[in-house]
Amino acid sequence: MDLCLFVLLPIRYTGLVKLGVHCVTGKKVAIKIVNREKLSESVLQKVEREIAIMKLIEHPHVLHLYDNM
Repeated sequence: MDLCLFVLLPIRYTGLVKLGVHCVTGKKVAIKIVNREKLSESVLQKVEREIAIMKLIEHPHVLHLYDNM
C-alpha cells in the first residue's frame, strides 16, 4: 500500500497509531502499528479479534480496514 506517514498519535497499550495519507488517493488514514512479540497472548487475541471484526464492518461512521500485515 502506498502510504505517507505524518504524525504519531497516542493510543492504548496495544501499539502506536500514525496519521498518514494514501499517496495515490490522498485520503487520510490511521496506521496502527502493533509489535506482536511484546503482547501477551490474551492481548494478541483481542487484537486479532479487532482485525476480524473490522474486516466485516461496512459503516460510514466506522473506520475501514484496508490491510493488515
